[in-house]
Amino acid sequence: QQHNALYGECQDWLDRTREKLNQCADIPNSLPEVNSKLNTVKLLRQSLEQGQNKLRYLLELKEKVIMNTEQAGAAKIQEDTDNLKQEFDKLIADLQEVRNKLTSRAAQFDDISKIHKLLVEWLDDIDQKIQSDDSLLNDLSEKKAKLEKFKTFNRDIDSHNDLVNKLNLKLPQDSSLKSKEIE
Repeated sequence: QQHNALYGECQDWLDRTREKLNQCADIPNSLPEVNSKLNTVKLLRQSLEQGQNKLRYLLELKEKVIMNTEQAGAAKIQEDTDNLKQEFDKLIADLQEVRNKLTSRAAQFDDISKIHKLLVEWLDDIDQKIQSDDSLLNDLSEKKAKLEKFKTFNRDIDSHNDLVNKLNLKLPQDSSLKSKEIE
């Protein structure tokens, strides 16, 4: 009875944990959702120790119970316990896989948002520089100075071209990363 009760408790714990993990398996399309699911996976990983303790106790109890059980019952107990251990091992592997996918997804979002932030800050900065100079040009030296200033802006634009290209290469790889803001 004790073994059966503990087996049921372990199975319930595994089922609940598996259900929570399955909710995290769908990789979301926004960084806050990814971070939320990563948090859930972190909590699930922390709860694995509790599951491991239950499973360890169940395995110890199985060894004691099998000695005092008929052969058919002992075989059933052995099979059930082995299946539970396999489910637990699979849960650990699946948990790690989901964690890796979510971490990778968070890194994608982070990379895109860093590039986007750099470009937006630069665009705002250069826009202010261009807008701030609306003076009328009266002589040739003023026109030459303004032309040099715009040549500098043009070189600055060319130097940021690699960031735009990097962004343009990353976005087609995963259409869910696109947003009106980034475009």
